[in-house]
Amino acid sequence: MPHNCGHHHSCHLSKKALIMAIAINGVLTIAQIIGGVAANSLALLTDALHNASDALALVLALVAIIIGERPADDKRSFGYKRAESIAALINLTALIMLGLYLAGKSIHNLFVPEDVHAPIMIWVALVALIIDTGTALLLRTHAHSSENMRAAFLHNVMDALASLAVIIGGLAIFYKGWNWIDPALSLIISLYVIAHGYQAMKNTIHLLMQGTPHHIDTAALEQTMRAHDYVIDIHHIHVWQLHEHRTALEAHVVISDIRQMESVKQSLKALLHEKFHISHSTLEFEDTEVSENCKKHSHN
Repeated sequence: MPHNCGHHHSCHLSKKALIMAIAINGVLTIAQIIGGVAANSLALLTDALHNASDALALVLALVAIIIGERPADDKRSFGYKRAESIAALINLTALIMLGLYLAGKSIHNLFVPEDVHAPIMIWVALVALIIDTGTALLLRTHAHSSENMRAAFLHNVMDALASLAVIIGGLAIFYKGWNWIDPALSLIISLYVIAHGYQAMKNTIHLLMQGTPHHIDTAALEQTMRAHDYVIDIHHIHVWQLHEHRTALEAHVVISDIRQMESVKQSLKALLHEKFHISHSTLEFEDTEVSENCKKHSHN
């Protein structure tokens, strides 16, 4: 989520939609767990896990809005946005572990299929499909307001498709007696949840480790800065994300005329913001003599 929604009314609507979606997904997840146990259906239980992962995405989107409204203070000068990433890392770890357990259980049941109560499986999945579709429609109108809202919308679309697959599987079990379809569906959904969780975890760890943002081409950035008339050299470049939607940079800039430092600084900052969306940049300026001395000391 950006630092703000751009408009207070937009923030309020997004929060209201998210709270409703979280409540709906929470109730649905509990219903799917109960239905999965009653029907002895791993596919329903795994779909509940998938739904829980989407509820988590909704919670994190809501947290991003709430934390984004909290100003920085003396203890957290960069603000509280990374709390969202820390929470995401903890939850994604638990999600992947549960996904691995269900995948293992699914593989076992493929070889030793268990009887599944297909009618319960079908009806619970049908209710899930209706609710997931309704939630997706609820979030669709807000999907343009931020990446978090768009991700939450797409998560619910995928949930609806998973529920549709469970319905089709339930019908196959009911009419054909193919009990192996239940663990097969469970395995497919588990692997999807694990893969999605792993990718999200990689991105979260990359952010927490202050890795260079994926959308930043460091070589192109350096070349752009060097192209400035007064810039002789650039070194000690560090680019990282303060949080998902704010990128920072620090660099040493060698210029030919130290008297032009202020105008060069403002020019470079504007350039970094316009071309690379870097909103926080710290530039340390050196003239050619200081730069040469620094290089000599670094080689000694």
